[in-house]
Amino acid sequence: CPCVLDKVKLIGLCNETDIMFDGVNFVALLYTGSSVSTISNGFYHNHFAKKYPKRALNQILVIEGPAGQTLSYSGF
Repeated sequence: CPCVLDKVKLIGLCNETDIMFDGVNFVALLYTGSSVSTISNGFYHNHFAKKYPKRALNQILVIEGPAGQTLSYSGF
């Protein structure tokens, strides 16, 4: 499927797909090489916070960016 935003692409089409999780439909970037899946804090609070409370992972999980930089996160 083409990118949602009509912008010049570096290589081919965006890897976007329709997702349904717990009855909520949305479009997401599909990256098969990722070890984690992420959503924004606002999206989490708008759709999932009441049913799925966050749990701390800071003692067992470190998330790094592609250059090795540590990325902050608030739980899972």
